[in-house]
Amino acid sequence: MFAASKDSVWLGESIFSLPHFLGTLSFSSKPLLNRAFQKHLILYCLKNFSLKYFRTSQISPNLANSFLTAIRQLKRYDITTQNLRECLKESGSLKENDLLTIYERYEELKNKLDLIDEEDQYTIAIENLSQQNALKGISELILENFSEIPPQLDKVLKTVQQKSVEVAIHLLPDINLSQLKEISLFSLASPYQETNWFLKKIAEVSANIPLTNVGILTGGNPFYYEPLWQKLKNSGLTEGESPFLSLREQVLGRNVTNKALAAPLQEATLTNWLETLNINELAPYGFPEKILSLGLLGKWEWIAWLKDCLDAKTQTPINEALSGVQWCEVEAGDYPFLECLWAPGLIEGQFPVVTPSPFFQDSRDRGREEWKILKEAFPDPQTILSKKRKAFLFQLSRVKEAWLSFPRLDSLGNDLSPSSFTWDFELKEEIGSVAPPLLGTGTVDQEVLTQKLQIEEERLQDDLKTNAFHTNFTDESLGVALPPQRENFVFSPTQLEAYAACPFKYYAWKVLNIPRIKEYSPEVDPEDKGTLFHNCLEELLTKQGALFDQARSDSQKEEALYAELKQIVEKTFSEMQKELSYANPELYERLKQTTLAQAQEVLKNELEESRQLEAPLKPQYFEWTFGTSSENALSLEKKQNDPKILIGGRIDRIDIDAGKKRFLVLDYKTGNTEALKDKLLEGLTLQLPVYLLAVKRLLLKDYQAVGGLLISVRSARKKHGLVDSRFNETHFSLGKRSSALLASDDFDKTLSRSVEQIQEYVLKIREGFFSAQPKDCRHYCDYKEICRYANKPMD
Repeated sequence: MFAASKDSVWLGESIFSLPHFLGTLSFSSKPLLNRAFQKHLILYCLKNFSLKYFRTSQISPNLANSFLTAIRQLKRYDITTQNLRECLKESGSLKENDLLTIYERYEELKNKLDLIDEEDQYTIAIENLSQQNALKGISELILENFSEIPPQLDKVLKTVQQKSVEVAIHLLPDINLSQLKEISLFSLASPYQETNWFLKKIAEVSANIPLTNVGILTGGNPFYYEPLWQKLKNSGLTEGESPFLSLREQVLGRNVTNKALAAPLQEATLTNWLETLNINELAPYGFPEKILSLGLLGKWEWIAWLKDCLDAKTQTPINEALSGVQWCEVEAGDYPFLECLWAPGLIEGQFPVVTPSPFFQDSRDRGREEWKILKEAFPDPQTILSKKRKAFLFQLSRVKEAWLSFPRLDSLGNDLSPSSFTWDFELKEEIGSVAPPLLGTGTVDQEVLTQKLQIEEERLQDDLKTNAFHTNFTDESLGVALPPQRENFVFSPTQLEAYAACPFKYYAWKVLNIPRIKEYSPEVDPEDKGTLFHNCLEELLTKQGALFDQARSDSQKEEALYAELKQIVEKTFSEMQKELSYANPELYERLKQTTLAQAQEVLKNELEESRQLEAPLKPQYFEWTFGTSSENALSLEKKQNDPKILIGGRIDRIDIDAGKKRFLVLDYKTGNTEALKDKLLEGLTLQLPVYLLAVKRLLLKDYQAVGGLLISVRSARKKHGLVDSRFNETHFSLGKRSSALLASDDFDKTLSRSVEQIQEYVLKIREGFFSAQPKDCRHYCDYKEICRYANKPMD
């Protein structure tokens, strides 16, 4: 129960955790490495010593984490480097021998730097107990409900016994199903419904038992429990900060990470990286005063190290709630007496989480006698599962009544299978939709309660008829104050597509101006990848348009065009390197080669296509922009005296036939281009129709639009879009069954329909309609935490 506690505790107190027990016995003048610094040493060893199985390109913070976890387990089981070398002498794979190499180098480096790690505390505790009477006044030591006693701990306990201290070890008992009292298994439609059901259950039992006698058993992915925690907190059933979000996910932790991302350095020592942050910002996180700096860290390695530090300590330990529901962990030992216990999210693969070591799993070697200790230290998945099941049944045995539940579908509508932990129990009830009661502390205002129930009912039934409940501003004076209400506001196609997909998302993004947070990745993010690709082709075709035309009929000119492309890609990536310094240099270099290959393939396919066409078009305009002000925007109001509807945007490329006065709009897409026609019909994609209208009305007024096509960077093909079929094989080449080909009348009707949809969206925006009624709800939405949509996806 207290294993994760960070509070001060001393020998002589009645209850304390194992880490504090060891920490008190192993007092040492040497600095103690935390996990982040241990990983820093491991990463240094991986980068500086030759390995046989793992390639240089595989070395990463994640790999260092796997090595560290294995080394710590080896030390807990008293398997020294010499022991491991003996075990691997006649068996063991290259992978295990790499582990031995890093284990040896890690120990050598740690000793050279005069440091200790947590596993060294066992040996130091034994030495201190042999030399001093650190247990004076203590006659009995009880280890309550431990799942196992590793060899290193066993040595410590035997030394304690030699000091005339009685040691009692109570391992988790084997629980027979007949020992369990009232256990009920329920299935719910979704995770959201699962939470609603529990709130309803709480309302039923709270009249008879205190909330502190009700517990929630956790043992799966922490992110599954986070929405549940927030909902209970909003209902006054729990308090404090969420224990399921590490410091990294908290506001202060995000601020530190964002500042680290903005640092201009590409590679530096750990000390230099930390200097880019204000030490006052680090103070709340308990960063050590002495910083261990080994070798150089690239930016992505530095960010990974920083996140390790922020993840090392949860914001709030899961402890006994002061006035609310208890939160219990499956393998955390005893908890105060509970009458009712709920175990939610019992889904196969998620509860419990089983993560076997990547080392020592080969069945051929595991049968060897000398590997017996390694088998104990590194159990197979089935053994891990058995241990977790034992702990699970133990927690169920300690309560009068337990409710087990699992959702039948995930937040995206995919079928889920119940955890194997449910197989011992019959399903009591398959429950459908559940509207949650609204709970809270203090005196209940009946009028407010009735209103909240009405809001919840409308949300669950997706019948948002009361405007004031659902972000619909019927008050005209309030609506006029919103930025998009103004007549001179210039909308972009992307903004209107966001509104079409979800009015509430648009409201959060463009009305409340809540920024969309980019998650850090060592790779260049998709938006910046697109910018790099666009810039390369734009510069090439702008400066070498004549060469492109000549390449259609001259293979030497084609080779010269590719040579020019290579120079431009080199130049573009060099110019943008500082701006994109967040990316790992090796991955940035790899992207450069990928971009060159993709751009060359696009050019190659375009040249091949143009040789087959009757009248190939000529690239003429690049990154053409309209709508930078109300004066040069596309205007789409219904009637002359109607409020203006202004649209702006930037078109990647416009190809023309100057003689016949025709044009084709082209847009490069680095992402998915599938299902465009369906989205056009649903009003979810507006870009190509808007671009066609803008060129026709603002740039090439006497030209005829033949259509717009998307160039997929991945496939280097023009496959999707919106084109007049009369010009197929004349100005472009698409298969006869392509969904992009439209008869002339249908082409014009599609453009007209898109204009009507835009007018409808803008009218609703100006009327203040922002209800959470999405056409396209995504689980990765930036505004998920504040979304009021009843059926929103949950991770």
